[in-house]
Amino acid sequence: MRRRPDLKASWIVALTCTSACSPAVSPPPERADVVVTAAPPIDPPPAVDISHVTAAWNRSCVLRDKNLWCWGIMASGAAGVPQRFDDLGELVSVALGDIHSCAARVDGSVRCWGSGKVVGNLYGATAPGFEPIPLPPGVRQVVVNRVAACARDDAGAVHCWGGNIGVAPQTIELPGAAEQLAAGSRSACALVAGDVWCWRDDDVTPVRLGDARYRDLALSAEGGLCAVTRAGSAGDGEVHCFGEPCTGRQTPWAKSRCEHVIAGARSVVAEGHWCVRGADGWHCWRNNDMGQIAADGAAWLA
Repeated sequence: MRRRPDLKASWIVALTCTSACSPAVSPPPERADVVVTAAPPIDPPPAVDISHVTAAWNRSCVLRDKNLWCWGIMASGAAGVPQRFDDLGELVSVALGDIHSCAARVDGSVRCWGSGKVVGNLYGATAPGFEPIPLPPGVRQVVVNRVAACARDDAGAVHCWGGNIGVAPQTIELPGAAEQLAAGSRSACALVAGDVWCWRDDDVTPVRLGDARYRDLALSAEGGLCAVTRAGSAGDGEVHCFGEPCTGRQTPWAKSRCEHVIAGARSVVAEGHWCVRGADGWHCWRNNDMGQIAADGAAWLA
């Protein structure tokens, strides 16, 4: 009888020889003629300097590398398409009103466009271009409200025009150099050595508001005022508000004041609603008809 081969033994031998019976494999020798070089560095995209952002109810603008870009509903009729305004040159500040806009240029001059007394049109006709405003040189900031505009120069002097002030700029008699300006409704305010001084277009005599030293302020479209206290002053981390932010309607500043404690409060912005930047993020309140502050509104202020 013919004997069958031992398949199990053959299988064991095959397994053991896969490593033990095969010749050793040596790594390939190094080649002197092969030079490995690192990949060239990839240049990052050029940095974009967004130095200023502002918005009105129907349009928004930014200063990108000191050039003005705007989108929304503008005189050209384009909606939502960013446009660059080359004719204005390089800018340091821009402000948008309901029917007018103004910009402070790098050379310290101011140009305005739109309609109304802010651009020098007594009867509301639309200006054909960017109108130069006869101001002292060295303007660093410009703000506008519904009817007027104000500019702050290098020395901290403030000049306003438009509305009941008229087309000729008028100097506001402040107790010192202004550090910051804000405007809303028919009012404007300035920070002077940490104090808040405010006036209206029908009475340009400044009135001091608040009893602390402040670092930032904002006015709403309804003319309400909020200011953030400075570090080291009494009530550090507080936001002091006057008028509309406290009552929800137009109210004289002197008749309504409210305070809110926000840890690390640093800055405040306003339009039809209010937002304050704190150490843990943004806190917002008031109008929320379009979800502009949060899905459910702000929980920290009823």
